[in-house]
Amino acid sequence: MAGFGELEAGIQYALFNSASDNSHLSPQLITNSASDNVLEHLLEELDQAESFIFVVAFITESGLVSLKSKFADLARRGIKGRLITANYLNFNQPKVFWELLKIKNLSVKISSVTALHTKAYIFTKGDYHSIIVGSANLTQNALKRNGEWNLKIISKATGQLGQDVLQEAETLWADATPLSAEWINDYQAFWQAQQQVQQPSQATSPTYTAQIKPNQMQARALLALENTRLQGAQRGLVVSATGTGKTYLAAFEVQQAKVQHLLFIVHREQILMSALASFRRILGGPASDYGILSGNQHDMQARYTFATVNMMASPSILAAFSADYFDYIIIDEAHRVTLSKQAGQTTMYERILAHFTPKFMLGMTATPERTDGINVYEYFDNNIVYEVSLLDALAANLLTPFHYIGVSDFELNGQIIDDQTQLKYLVAPERVDYLLAKTAYYGYSGEQLHGLIFVSRITEGEALAVELTQRGVASQFVSGQQPLAERLDAVQALRAGKLKYLITVDIFNEGIDIVEINQIVMMRPTTSKIIFLQQLGRGLRKNIGKDYVTVIDFIGNYQNNYLIPLALGQQLHTDKEQLINTVLAPTISGVSTINFEELAQTRLLNGIRATDLKASQRFKTAFSTVADKSGKALPMLTDFLRFASVTLDDIVEKYTTVQNMQAKFAKGVAVPTFTPAQSAWLIFFSKEIANSKRINEVAVLRLLVKKRVITDAEIIESFEKHQFFYDSETLDSVERVLNYTYFLTVTAKKFGAQAPVERQAGRWQFTSDFAQNLAENMDFAAYINDTIEAAWQQLLEFTDNQVRFEIGNRYYRRDIIKGFAWEKEQTGLVVSGYIKRTDARFLPIFITINRDRAINSVDYTNEFLAENRLTFYSKSQRTLHSPIEQQLAAQENYGVLQVFMRWSDETVKDTKSFYYLGSAKVLSAKEISMQDNAGQATALIKFVLQLAQPVQHALYKRLLS
Repeated sequence: MAGFGELEAGIQYALFNSASDNSHLSPQLITNSASDNVLEHLLEELDQAESFIFVVAFITESGLVSLKSKFADLARRGIKGRLITANYLNFNQPKVFWELLKIKNLSVKISSVTALHTKAYIFTKGDYHSIIVGSANLTQNALKRNGEWNLKIISKATGQLGQDVLQEAETLWADATPLSAEWINDYQAFWQAQQQVQQPSQATSPTYTAQIKPNQMQARALLALENTRLQGAQRGLVVSATGTGKTYLAAFEVQQAKVQHLLFIVHREQILMSALASFRRILGGPASDYGILSGNQHDMQARYTFATVNMMASPSILAAFSADYFDYIIIDEAHRVTLSKQAGQTTMYERILAHFTPKFMLGMTATPERTDGINVYEYFDNNIVYEVSLLDALAANLLTPFHYIGVSDFELNGQIIDDQTQLKYLVAPERVDYLLAKTAYYGYSGEQLHGLIFVSRITEGEALAVELTQRGVASQFVSGQQPLAERLDAVQALRAGKLKYLITVDIFNEGIDIVEINQIVMMRPTTSKIIFLQQLGRGLRKNIGKDYVTVIDFIGNYQNNYLIPLALGQQLHTDKEQLINTVLAPTISGVSTINFEELAQTRLLNGIRATDLKASQRFKTAFSTVADKSGKALPMLTDFLRFASVTLDDIVEKYTTVQNMQAKFAKGVAVPTFTPAQSAWLIFFSKEIANSKRINEVAVLRLLVKKRVITDAEIIESFEKHQFFYDSETLDSVERVLNYTYFLTVTAKKFGAQAPVERQAGRWQFTSDFAQNLAENMDFAAYINDTIEAAWQQLLEFTDNQVRFEIGNRYYRRDIIKGFAWEKEQTGLVVSGYIKRTDARFLPIFITINRDRAINSVDYTNEFLAENRLTFYSKSQRTLHSPIEQQLAAQENYGVLQVFMRWSDETVKDTKSFYYLGSAKVLSAKEISMQDNAGQATALIKFVLQLAQPVQHALYKRLLS
């Protein structure tokens, strides 16, 4: 921790003049926003604390569970804390006090102050204190969602303010009562009596039936459905996470489409009555409008028919209805259309689909992607009308929030559970005890446990059920091998509280709603992102009295551990850097949280680093998925952008062009072939346009495709219309890229002899050969246009195009040099740690935090001093008289120096990109001498840089990890 000068600078910045230099010790307002929240600051402060005191009036279980994994990590490091709370207004439920007792490194007392309303968090670090005081209680809403205002200040131990806060806390502590089981029992009796007094009489409680209206997701889906029908589509698929109201959506759509005769098909008879009731609440009308067609009931004349698939598929029933009798057909759980499909045979769903010709057929499912390789999308004309992911639904508050905790799996005598672990170790008494300790520590919402445990094999599940039951935790294993009635009885026993856990392998991945589930335990390796999200979603349907779901994932040394952050990440397209970010600095919308215990976090990071995301199998799977979803045997880059988990950059890095990828994976269809010149152009468009981080070239090409000849003025008009960044150098820079003069000879050679674009006297057009090839070869034109459109869509969706570089975004060196309008392409060897443009307008600096000692001759460490201040070392054998370094040291204002940073220089593609941190100025520059790897003295300059704006909190946390 720095001295008085840093504190003084911080106070100057925060309280006197914001134009002065910021400091990491500046007082700070902490609120909840899309990019930051109170919880993140508490977790960060706990990470650095030597001890801590919380004084909070109100605590909820959901708020507490967000911090439990951090408390567990602190306990392993021997760090303890204290917490002072109260029973003010009887807000704190008795159960939260029992939960507090579980945290062994947290001493808890109950304040004697009658109306304690304090919200203060005090962290001690050496002779400094970080103090957060404001409005945020220890509740999940206060920590992540509510409009909270909290002031964070740093105080020296000798400072009066810090002493006053600590003295007040110590006074409260001295006068408070230690939390004990006896105190909780007394409070619980009092609290329950108060609750009964406060309950309104049922006789006077108003009763009403609220009108059901579409939620925001349903409203968007309804608009999409209406549009797709108006466009002439006859089939479509709505993909929506479990619990988001698909049945009500279907009813609203029937109302919207003014359906005369509806057929609603389900796979289980138990669902029929529930679906019928939901439709009647929306549509109204007499009971005679609604009919059931099942093994027990045959209503053949109803306006709205609800049928089981096995009954509807019977020849006699199909024969009773004309092909066009139903003008609208809805298939619930539409992924089942391929169920039990065998070569040469049709499924029951297929027989129904072949018989009827409705005006529109709607499929609804939460899980369209199959692990059996069968394409569900083609049954609905590959028309995905609307899609709501589980994470989307959570962000929209349509589901119960979850608190995911990745814990380290059991370790015995140095052996950690892995993919090959024998059964006797999976259900060893020590592992079962470990399971119970972790599930008890992290708890569940509500008064009664309703848990679901997923294991990897049937024998493990059967043995685990016996072990848990013998320990007094009533559990039952259920599998697809058991009769349906037996499984349903087990579900009912769990719902009624007769069982604490149902244990299964995968039969509850889909098609089961147990709204009472409040704890999910994963004791198996994650082998599929799809299955992970299916199992996670089992407990997220909302239910009265369930504020959240605890998800405990036991992480061993499993081969596919990288799939966990892949599933939890919120981006469709991912790479190693994003996976690492999800583990080190996880973010999720709403009040849900993602936490990893330190040991589990380490295992995940090791798994990510050991995983080859460029393996052909991953691309083969992505290709198959996109082909299924798009309905194209030869999916294009735009299709991968919409549907795939691989990035455009991944595709180009591995296969150069999507045409090459198609040639490798497409089956039964010929891939177009091109001339050498056409192939070279496609390489240019793939490498320099499809993956462009600058939208200007893409915008020019789109205009050329549309108009063939354009002027400088038209380009500028387009830039201004879209609010794209440009300056006086932009058009010349774009011209050099599109006419190849920007590139070094070795690069340009790969792109062919003739460039695709020329500019003369302010007029732009395609070169004659390129234009002729576009006109004469429609396949070639389609591939070129695909690269342009993919780039356009990607940049519009993921990039702030109003600035030259977006702070916090990642760029390769080649993107950075091009973006600063260099006259000529620069090699990585020339750029190295920094490079100055000839006219000294820009001097970008490339900083690596965790440098590879094997490939760097001098062992120094670049590091942050604060969120807006960092050290940076010059190249070897440089002094303040060296030309570039002398100019660098003279930069006392923002503008010229531009800072780009990465965490590691591991020789893998994902860490070759740099985060843009913005402009900087030099605070100090000092010549130093260090020994290189050969033991020779090396002259260096140590710079201290001040950033124009602090690094965003999540990124700062990532770069410090």
